[in-house]
Amino acid sequence: MKYKRFKENINFAGYKNKEFAKLLGISQQSITNYSKKGVPRNSALISELLATLRYNGIDIDSIIKKYLDESNTD
Repeated sequence: MKYKRFKENINFAGYKNKEFAKLLGISQQSITNYSKKGVPRNSALISELLATLRYNGIDIDSIIKKYLDESNTD
């Protein structure tokens, strides 16, 4: 995936670089480096899925909150 498409996806999904990086547990600099080194497949896929969920009117924030709440109880 091209970096431009990746950025469009995360922006459409409602995320800035910093927020998306935090969600993935990586540094914001890693996201910035994608513009030079390419977007890893896992980040590209997640960005595409989040953008598709948002496009289809699915509440991404509640899904992520539920996951984060559940993962904190493990």
